[in-house]
Amino acid sequence: FKAREQQQTPPIHVMVSATTAASFSATCFVCGWFFANQLNSPVAARRRRHSPDEPGQAFVLLVDVVFSSVADRDTALRLWTPVAEHCRANEPGTLSYEAAISDSDPRRIVFLERYIDKENAYLGKHKASPAFRRFRDSLASLEPQITGHSYLATDIGYL
Repeated sequence: FKAREQQQTPPIHVMVSATTAASFSATCFVCGWFFANQLNSPVAARRRRHSPDEPGQAFVLLVDVVFSSVADRDTALRLWTPVAEHCRANEPGTLSYEAAISDSDPRRIVFLERYIDKENAYLGKHKASPAFRRFRDSLASLEPQITGHSYLATDIGYL
């Protein structure tokens, strides 16, 4: 807390409610942000740390997309927004789903996708969803260069 005081960072205003030792929720008084954690849930169990020799169960995709123009990039982001909203509302196995624009090439986006697992959350739920299929078809019409890589999370570090 001393470092925070020296930086004159405004304090965080959070109310924590504990229902059991393994379950709690927190709400920020300032912005209304809400966080709930079930330490014994299947999601939490898959997020627990693993050794580098034993990857976690989370399935991670990094998809690098380069468009011919910034206008095409902006079109892709507009098309992607409803898919991201769909994931948040309907895909509890999607842990994160984010787009980032390159700071060195404004035509480039990287999509970071993280799922509880590959078989159910990614292939079974996300990739099969009508929202994702519409996006994929629309993205293809923009003819971008797409390079993707998949990984198994080690859960070392944090997101």
